[in-house]
Amino acid sequence: MTTLALLYSTLLPLHCFASGSTPWLPQLKDWVETNSSTSNPEGISSMRKKLIKALESAGLQAKEIQSDVDPTRYIIEATTGTADEAKIAFIGHIDTVFPKDSTFNQLLASPTHLKGPGVIDMKGGLALMIEVLNDLKNSAPGQWKRIKVLINEDEETGSKSSSAMLDQRVKGLHTAIIFEPGTPQGEFVHSQSGVLWSEIKIHGKAAHAGLSHQLGKNACVELAKLIPALSQKTDYKKYFTVNAGVIQGGTTANTVCEHASAKFDVRFIEKTHADQWLKTARKMLATLPNGFKGEVDISVLIPSLGQEKTKQRLAELKAIGKKLSIPVKSTHVGYIADSNHLAQVPGLSVIVGAGPYGTGIHTDAEQMDLKSFDERKVLILQWIKEATF
Repeated sequence: MTTLALLYSTLLPLHCFASGSTPWLPQLKDWVETNSSTSNPEGISSMRKKLIKALESAGLQAKEIQSDVDPTRYIIEATTGTADEAKIAFIGHIDTVFPKDSTFNQLLASPTHLKGPGVIDMKGGLALMIEVLNDLKNSAPGQWKRIKVLINEDEETGSKSSSAMLDQRVKGLHTAIIFEPGTPQGEFVHSQSGVLWSEIKIHGKAAHAGLSHQLGKNACVELAKLIPALSQKTDYKKYFTVNAGVIQGGTTANTVCEHASAKFDVRFIEKTHADQWLKTARKMLATLPNGFKGEVDISVLIPSLGQEKTKQRLAELKAIGKKLSIPVKSTHVGYIADSNHLAQVPGLSVIVGAGPYGTGIHTDAEQMDLKSFDERKVLILQWIKEATF
């Protein structure tokens, strides 16, 4: 048995979770072991109810709000005071990527780590959120009244039913704190790539590969020429990447391929780079040989998060961290989150990566560095207590 397997070979009993300086662990254990895959409506509903109960226990007034985009989806909105008093939004999500039938379904513990589905993305962040609210209620009630909590349940699939609802409800606020985990090294996020998902389709002409090969127009071959040319536009210095993630085409080996397609994931900081890539793709399709047709379909276009939205808040956190002897660093990340669209709201600053961090996100090795929970809690609490509006 490996060292890692030994480390997580035993699930600690509940009384072990409830001891010492971690009174939040029984709640986190329950949440982690409640499967709330984005595609599991029963689990989502159960997790929603549990979080509302925790928010109400922290003194907030919480309610479910139905999405007008997808009536099966909801957000949670919870407030501590009147609408005019709110200045800070706590942002999170209850959904995870782990399917309902996943065998990765328990919270395991070692003296230094917690391992389980969604333990950092982001049920650990939700637990931290509740801890911060409870602390503020007792130690800084004036600032506690400044908090509004917004939670969605489809973040892992792009927040299609909830992004507009979140954007509307943060208008006029000072800062949105996103309790995602940041990086494995504990860095906050100062910028995030935007993403363009597109599908390039090429249509040719089918023919029997032995009887009338010369009459066919092979769409697979033409697509195979385009994919390397478009992929080579990747420029890591500009945080611009192109990934051909799904390639499909043809029907049988003895039939000239009539239809072929490739799905691309394009990440960018500057939208002009994505626009240029699309322009290049369309130009290549427009110059296909006679007998071929091509098209580009765009399914997702999410803007990037620039440093101008994070710079001031990170400077404040670094100053606080220096006083507390907690190093505060930040970096660029290529993944997207609700911070991408929230950052487009005029006048709103964002703090991204405020949750406890660890490794193995979105895998069966997902784990939290236990010390990161208290570290993040101290930083966020102190920032809120010192914040002026």
